[in-house]
Amino acid sequence: MAEAEYQAAVETVRSLRASLEDRRAAYELAQKKLSDAVIRAPVAGAVSERLVQPGEFIKEDTPVITLVQVDPLKLSTAAQEKYAGALKPGMPVQFSVESYPNEIFRGRIAFVSPVVDQATRTFVVEAQLPNADRRLKPGFFAKGAIITHTDDNVIAAPEDAVSTLAGVSTVFVIEEGKVRPQAVTLGAHEGTLIEIREGLKGDEALASSNLSQLAAGVTVTVHDASQTAQAHGRAERGLSTR
Repeated sequence: MAEAEYQAAVETVRSLRASLEDRRAAYELAQKKLSDAVIRAPVAGAVSERLVQPGEFIKEDTPVITLVQVDPLKLSTAAQEKYAGALKPGMPVQFSVESYPNEIFRGRIAFVSPVVDQATRTFVVEAQLPNADRRLKPGFFAKGAIITHTDDNVIAAPEDAVSTLAGVSTVFVIEEGKVRPQAVTLGAHEGTLIEIREGLKGDEALASSNLSQLAAGVTVTVHDASQTAQAHGRAERGLSTR
């Protein structure tokens, strides 16, 4: 009888232990459900869209908000396959947006796709852009260039001093108060300056206004020499992209 009572006590303890484990699991599950009832963003960002209202009963896995990360931003574009060997992570990117047309924003390539799209013959390029002041907004369209290399000490002229007609680019050189047309070969375009590859030595003074009224031998008056002098600088060459 003592042995039977002992076995019964052991079975009771085992039953209580199993019941305790079940209740512990139920308690942990309840804690998890309570924790899941609090929405926590996986990244720092801003709410762009609210999909439910406070007090609304929703099921599990129901989207409640759209969250956007604003710093840093990712700029995504597509490059032609001929540039596959030229583009690498870390290369600088510069671009502008319609909201700030006179300002240049800069970033660096973070990802270059190893695959070329068979339909478009392009590959995806992504750049990371700092946006601490949150002036740039996700969804903006951008126009810019990927800088592949830089040439130092090149000849450049203000874009207002260059006239292009039928594919021929010309500048008007001022010599002894008269103008002389000079054909030039253009290169990279950086801000308000255009690289002059051929046609100028770099010490000429150029006319930069009323170009449509100028012709060989026309007498002109220089109002501001600093606006007509040739500029030496840097020409950044690369891939223009949208």
